[in-house]
Amino acid sequence: MKRLSFLLLLLLSLVSVSANFDAFGDSALSFEPCTTHTRNLSIFNSGTEAATYSISVNGDGADFALFSSTSFTLQSKQTGIITEFFTIPCDAPADARTLDIFFSDGT
Repeated sequence: MKRLSFLLLLLLSLVSVSANFDAFGDSALSFEPCTTHTRNLSIFNSGTEAATYSISVNGDGADFALFSSTSFTLQSKQTGIITEFFTIPCDAPADARTLDIFFSDGT
């Protein structure tokens, strides 16, 4: 059966000294057409202040991904869990797709 591969690249952009964070999730995913999947992304505010984060996506697999939230605030030393939903259409090409996820602290 044809498999649809997703390569997940987590690009962490730290623009502010006060809003440090760590993000965790799978680095490569492989899904078959006609399926739906969910997974969790964890983000930890390792800074000393509360920070508001936003998530954006890019790449040719971006049309298949949705998030439970694309903007959220974390207190210092707090961890947030964002659910990512993948819906792979039945007519999706079987070649590899990239999905770049960007986390930003808004500064």
